[in-house]
Amino acid sequence: MEPAIRGLSAFGFAFDPFEYLDSTKDAHLQEYLIIPKTVEIALSDQPVAIFAQPGGGKSELRIYTENFYKESRGIRFPVTYVPDDYSTENDFHFIGIKKSLASAAFMYLASYPDLFFALSQIGRASCRERV
Repeated sequence: MEPAIRGLSAFGFAFDPFEYLDSTKDAHLQEYLIIPKTVEIALSDQPVAIFAQPGGGKSELRIYTENFYKESRGIRFPVTYVPDDYSTENDFHFIGIKKSLASAAFMYLASYPDLFFALSQIGRASCRERV
């Protein structure tokens, strides 16, 4: 919806920040995201897992983190794990997280093929086996 239709342009809005309820569809998210303490934790040096109820900002945080580290070239990248199903088996989530990690690493290497080709023959073979 255009900002003028809702009267938002009178308040200086160039776009409607309320157009999307799902943050993954909002192309303007980075323009008005308020950086909470959670972001500082997610960008810290240790691995972090983020859990929250629906609407708690997990997707927003993932998008922000992806954009923040877009040009990091291998230093850090977010891994999103959303289980396809639920199970009480001991290894269920561990296997799912490993698959998500392999998928994220594959997409990262596809974006920067020079990093993949800089790996040793054993390193490339190891990547192929995991994906």
